[in-house]
Amino acid sequence: MREPRQIGADEGGATIVEFALILPVLLLIICGAIDLGFLFLAQTTLNGAIMQGAQVASTSMERTEAQRQTTLRNGIYASMAAFAPQQPVVVTKVFHTFGTTFPEDYTDTNHNGVYDAPSGTFPGEAFVDRNNNGHWDADVPVTSGSSTMGDVGDVVSYSAALPVRHLFGFLGWGTSTVNLKAYAVVRNEATKTE
Repeated sequence: MREPRQIGADEGGATIVEFALILPVLLLIICGAIDLGFLFLAQTTLNGAIMQGAQVASTSMERTEAQRQTTLRNGIYASMAAFAPQQPVVVTKVFHTFGTTFPEDYTDTNHNGVYDAPSGTFPGEAFVDRNNNGHWDADVPVTSGSSTMGDVGDVVSYSAALPVRHLFGFLGWGTSTVNLKAYAVVRNEATKTE
């Protein structure tokens, strides 16, 4: 039989219990960090892919719009194949100038961060009407859609969206995928080389 002093000094079992309590938290932190790093890498890759695709599409004006659209989508797909098995959703808006790619300036009188249009007796927030159409515009595209690439000298805004799965689905982030989005705005070449 051991003496009470010797039993109190034996802490070998306590270390195992402490490790068993800390291990799940430690694994959760490590897996979470790896998952966030993976998603950051996927977002960075998508940003680069949309910018590279937009540059290629804007400098190949001698090709048809369908060919430019296919090249853009295939380039993004090739870059993102390691992160997602499907084609990205690409939406384009064509503008006459860079100045029409962003919202018209307005005075946010109630400081809510959005433009408030006229309603009832409220006259609406004051704004700079760039295109003289009498109402506030978030942007002023010439055309918009999934297959519009613009013509010579047009400014084109590209947005790509792609759902990417978490590496560790057991973490319980709420969903198994994250919808990544990336944007690029470029001007098409001024002339066609034929």
